[in-house]
Order: sequence, then C-alpha cells, then structure tokens
Amino acid sequence: MTETTLPDGVGWTSLLTAYARAQEQDRPDATFPDPWASLLVRAALAAPDDRLPRLGPARDDGGSVLWDMFVAYFGAGRTPFFDDQVRAGLDAGAEQVVVLASGMDGRVVRLDVPDGVRVFEVDTQPVHAFKDSVLAAADADVDRRVPVVADLREDWRAALVEAGFRPGRPTVWTVEGLLMYLPPDAADRLLRDAVEISGPGSRFAVEYFRRIPEPDSIPLADEGERHAIRTILGLFEAGPEGDPASFLGRAGIRAETVTEVPDELRRHGRPVPEVIDVDHTPDPIRIWLAAGVS
Repeated sequence: MTETTLPDGVGWTSLLTAYARAQEQDRPDATFPDPWASLLVRAALAAPDDRLPRLGPARDDGGSVLWDMFVAYFGAGRTPFFDDQVRAGLDAGAEQVVVLASGMDGRVVRLDVPDGVRVFEVDTQPVHAFKDSVLAAADADVDRRVPVVADLREDWRAALVEAGFRPGRPTVWTVEGLLMYLPPDAADRLLRDAVEISGPGSRFAVEYFRRIPEPDSIPLADEGERHAIRTILGLFEAGPEGDPASFLGRAGIRAETVTEVPDELRRHGRPVPEVIDVDHTPDPIRIWLAAGVS
C-alpha cells in the first residue's frame, strides 16, 4: 500500500477525524495539538501546505452545517475528554495504553507519555499500512507507538499480547469512534475482554450514541454530503444497550464520569451545533462520553 492509498470503511472515517483534528490544531484557541493529523490528511489527499481539499463531507471552507457539527464533535467535543482520561490513568500509575480502533490517532505524540509506557494502537492492516508509510516517509517520532494488526471482531487479545502487552497490569483503554459500529452483544464482549486482560485499577474511556441518527435529521448541503452521511450511517450498528453506567458496570467497571459532547463543548467555551443541542433541536443527536475504573 502506498501512502496515498486510503483505507476504506471505518478506516476511511478515521481520516475524517484526523481532518477535524487538523482544523482544530490550526485554531488560535486550539484545545489540543495534533502534529500527525494534518500530515496524514495531506498525504491521503496529496495536498500542499495550504487549505485542505474536500474529503467526503470534510471541507476547510466553513460552508457546511454537517461538517461544522463533525468538527465540533471530533475536535473539542470528544478529543480532550479522551486525552484527559489517558492522563488520569497515567497519573494513577497505568503502565500501558491501548487505543482500540486507533485509526489516525496521534495521542502517543501529543501526550506526555512517561518513559517505559507503550501505547498499543489496535486496528486493521490497511489502516496501519497507510499510517505507517506516511509516518515513515515523514521520519516521525514513533518511539512509544506499537501498532497491533487485529480485527476487533476476532481474537484481538492474542495479537495484543504477542505485540508486548502485559496482561494483568494496570492499563488505560480508549474506545473512541468504535462502539457505534458494533451490535450490543459485541460491544459488551469487547469491554469484558479488555477488563479481563487488564490489572485492577485500569481506566476505560468510551463513547457511543444514544440512538442511531437518521440521515434526515442533519442539514445536508449537496449530493456529496448525502452520499457521505449515508455511507457513514450505513456502517452503524445499534451499539451498547442502556446508559453508560450500566454498560460499564456489566463489564465490571465503576463509572466515574458520564457526560455528553455538548457539555464538553461548553466546558471549552465552544458553541454547540444546533443538531446536537437539546436546547435548540426537539430530537437532537446525543452522544455519551464516559469513563470508569475496574
């Protein structure tokens, strides 16, 4: 795979997240840095160092209600939440970090990961092949990053251990941009498997939709946006059943924090897009963020 060959399916959606993070980093009031985001998107689009060209619903011109919602959601709405949970876990003594469905994640370089702590990024071969080729060509510092090729619908734990993960040790787990692509039983099983392989006091951070959004609930600017949102929502499954405390509790995790994307946006002083704002939309898209400790 060359560095301009895009992974498809859910791997393609991870590029949308990177696109939003690249835009967030360019803001004067950015809530986080992400030096890899722009690098990966520009390689994918063969783009020069100016305005990013369009990628599906993603655009860098401020002319899309749909993309404005995604930028808020992927950027200040959820990324700082997961970063904070990783920091909290490391401060509490976690010895390793696992990023499930890692996609184009750049936490290994934007967070102050202590010496000796490795960050295991679990995703499929096409996603890793694309990301590895881009980072290698850029001579990026990947010292603590450990790519793990695995399909999360199969025996991913064996691949994780083979890559050097130490079972039974305190671990931080991020489950971001993933659970909406799983049916309820698979979501429960994934979290139970993570708890079983971890040590006591491990930290888990998750995100999922209260319900699958309907395409008609989002203002769409053109046929390209309609195709993109149908593609994305076509990948969705039901996700976890019940509220986050119940979902975490079924796996043996004590919920410590439960919030929603609009709350996180307000926490960072950012406006909330109407489509996800309960104060302005009768039936808004609602997205939980939650974290707890085993």
